[in-house]
Amino acid sequence: MASNSASKNNGSPGKSSKNKEISPDRSKKTASPRKNGGAVKGTLQPEVARGIPTSPARPARYSPAANIGRSPPPPFGLSPPGSVDVESLIAAQNGLHNLVLAHELIMQDNFQIPTESASPISNPLERQVKETLHRAFWDSFRDRLNANPPDYEYAVQLLGEIKAFLLELLVSQTTPMAKQIESHLDLSQIQQEAANGALDIRARADFVIGVISKICAPARDPMVEELKGIKDMVDLFKKMFEVLEVMKVDMANFHLQQLKPHLQNEAIEYERGKFKLVVDSEGSTATALRFSIEWLRSVYEAMDDRSTARVEQVLNAGFLQIFSWEIDRIFPETLSLDEARLKKLSCRFSVAIHTACVLIITFNSVGGAITGFPEFITKLKNSMSVLLENQIHPSEEVLKNVAEEVIKETQSCLESHGFGPLPEQKLRDIKLKIETLGSDAHPVRKVIGQRGRDFLLGALTSQAPKYEVPMPNGLAPVKDELKEIAKILIKVVSFNKAVFAPYYDGIINDLRQKK
Repeated sequence: MASNSASKNNGSPGKSSKNKEISPDRSKKTASPRKNGGAVKGTLQPEVARGIPTSPARPARYSPAANIGRSPPPPFGLSPPGSVDVESLIAAQNGLHNLVLAHELIMQDNFQIPTESASPISNPLERQVKETLHRAFWDSFRDRLNANPPDYEYAVQLLGEIKAFLLELLVSQTTPMAKQIESHLDLSQIQQEAANGALDIRARADFVIGVISKICAPARDPMVEELKGIKDMVDLFKKMFEVLEVMKVDMANFHLQQLKPHLQNEAIEYERGKFKLVVDSEGSTATALRFSIEWLRSVYEAMDDRSTARVEQVLNAGFLQIFSWEIDRIFPETLSLDEARLKKLSCRFSVAIHTACVLIITFNSVGGAITGFPEFITKLKNSMSVLLENQIHPSEEVLKNVAEEVIKETQSCLESHGFGPLPEQKLRDIKLKIETLGSDAHPVRKVIGQRGRDFLLGALTSQAPKYEVPMPNGLAPVKDELKEIAKILIKVVSFNKAVFAPYYDGIINDLRQKK
């Protein structure tokens, strides 16, 4: 997770005591032998579902799980026009990138680009090629420095890149700090010294470290101290580039936080406008929103009171329906930017419901002897969250593992508190009831699952704060988990309704007229 680049005192990424300077424009590309052109890339966690696949029936869209800076697939899962020029395609991709970034800033209270993924490469072959090329570069740099006489060609090149990097981190090119950088890293002078064999690389590196120490975030002080302790020049240059890349991400995060208050006032109209461009490019609303229409039609036709159902009721029922979808279900276009987030919520809801079911089965089978041990509940909940991770509909094999873990933990708890072991028949009953939790007809899961959905529906419809919605019986052990799920769901649903209200109104009104 990226460390917060904000100042300890005033929210600035620099240290106020050192007169740090911040650049508002971080869009320029800086070459570096260590990174892919200095572009800021990163995954937009924490709400993205880890290991959850996207719908296979259409291309994987550019979701918050995608890397910043990578070229995204077509937005909202739709195919691009048959013929587009390169400039139009690049403009569309940049627009989508901005849309995803803006959406995540609204959805995540503490959104940050992780510094550890400043330049991630997921493809193993691409990563191996990059590492090989970089290793060859640094080995060649070392050989040149150790030559007699030393060859400073690479040193001059790297100092030039570092100079550009540092200037890019400043708010103005006319400040005293900028003038110092221009003076101490004057490339014409450096080239002249190199040609005469008189280049003092250590002195230039010490100057760079001094500048970094004055403009980096307080959280990067340990990295600066590490730089000061490196004696080998090649290792020092490698580390300086790594620190500069981290500082670049810190700067990006700072500017994102500065942007957030302004974005919140414009976000609804911004997303609606971007989505309208996609709808218009498809030629008709029916084509552009085919999956959204199918989703709301299935919800509307399942309602008992269709004639009096309000748009709000249909939408709330639709969002709750998502919690029973298969993991590979095609998502509606209007939920495209939140697909990974909603799948993650579905998995968390499933874990909470199955955990509550397991505890009810265990308590009812074992009796009061075990209900008074909170450490047992905590241990069992932790085990469930691991065993059921990313599982909306746990398989038979997963539920068998759950049953075995429950029996093991139950026996251990009873033994540690001086109780005798459970009879074999009771153990078999517990095992059978847990292993069959995957059935829709399972009495415990059916009741607890419905109570969980009722709680979420109450949170969506209630005007009271979410924590005032009564927690149904049987769900007390997972109340914190359900409240957190409800909190995120309310935010997603409220924003989604506001953005896509014109489309939802039109779709549901059309459904009413057809009936």
